[in-house]
Amino acid sequence: MAHLLRAAGFTSTDPLLPRLVALATQRFATGIAHDALQVERRRALKGGRRGGGKKAVLAVEDLAEALQEHGIALTRPPYLASVAGGGGSAGAGAAAAPRRRR
Repeated sequence: MAHLLRAAGFTSTDPLLPRLVALATQRFATGIAHDALQVERRRALKGGRRGGGKKAVLAVEDLAEALQEHGIALTRPPYLASVAGGGGSAGAGAAAAPRRRR
């Protein structure tokens, strides 16, 4: 975390500050993930599916709605937003993107 703060131009001599920023970041990300899970559960109940032991599947739409509740707009590049003949579904657009090797 200290490296990321330095790369962003933040400097501090307090060794606890990077830990505080890391904790706040983790709390924010956990809150977004929890909200997205709640959105998925509402969508599943609205669609008639009950808990019945099935695992929850979070979609990009669930994440986008959870982020929208926090005032963050999730947008995707045009080449991921729609696929020719695919109807513009989120899953088809994401699958069409090539994977990078590390």
